[in-house]
Amino acid sequence: MQLNRVMLLLALLIALVLSAWAQLWSQTTEQSAPAPAVTLPAGTIVRLRTTEAIDSKHAKVGDTLPLEVMHDVKIGDLLVIAKHTPVVATLTQVHHAPRGMRPGSLALEVKTINDINGNPITVAATKSKAGPTERQANAYTEAVLSMGFLAPPLFFLHGDEAVLPKGSEIDLTVSQDVALNISALNQRRTTLEAERAAAKEQSRTGQATVHFYLHRPSQRLVSRVVLIDGKKVVRLREWNFYDAHIPSGHHVVACNGPKLELDTKPDEHYYVSVMQEPGVWGQLSNHWVARLIDPETGEDEMYPLSPAGKKDVYSVAH
Repeated sequence: MQLNRVMLLLALLIALVLSAWAQLWSQTTEQSAPAPAVTLPAGTIVRLRTTEAIDSKHAKVGDTLPLEVMHDVKIGDLLVIAKHTPVVATLTQVHHAPRGMRPGSLALEVKTINDINGNPITVAATKSKAGPTERQANAYTEAVLSMGFLAPPLFFLHGDEAVLPKGSEIDLTVSQDVALNISALNQRRTTLEAERAAAKEQSRTGQATVHFYLHRPSQRLVSRVVLIDGKKVVRLREWNFYDAHIPSGHHVVACNGPKLELDTKPDEHYYVSVMQEPGVWGQLSNHWVARLIDPETGEDEMYPLSPAGKKDVYSVAH
């Protein structure tokens, strides 16, 4: 009986030792195993926009044009290239528009874009999208805007000079597969998030910010007065925006059509587009309504616009 008890205890001890050894071996193997490789694949699209206007009348070869990344570039949840990352294009060709001859043109080149750790990623052009098209529809001309070797269409203003307005979008693609350092990128992302949180905390005012801009579906010159809680705030004209800083809480935004009920929170941003309502038989009505737009779309639509002039601002909102 005593011998059987001893044998049982010995068997249990051996089982515990083997289990502990197996667990230790598993942990050691996991730690020594390389992290799964993550690659930013060739062909990944990076969309840029110009932060300044440029035209073939005043530009010269060698000038630089500042751009920025429009949207985060991610692989799953891994942030690789951050929105608003600055990018520099170089003018490689400039052809002014001789009177009575062919129109002017611009050739731009972008070679690299930095990831969030500042490591350069080689890019190449795929296409260009001139914008905003509403502003330029009456002056459209086929011409050359090349990013290195590509020649897509471009819109024109001011005669036949090539003009690339602020906010024009340009698509680039990653030229080759890029092996990513996951640990370094995650560490940098944590730092960026902490910096943004600290900046947001320092900029707190307790008020909400409402960004107003005029959506103009037609070519007619228009302007509309915006009211908040029955009080005139600003007269919006085409290609203008206005930032109203108002107390948080419930507000009513109106133009000359249906009203927008807006519930705001402290230090939050809201984008409101003032647009003409559709009428019958495809015609537009005389009603202009304020509509709440999602922040990403609102920011992109407002980007090419200019602040409203002082003569168009009636008062602060409250």
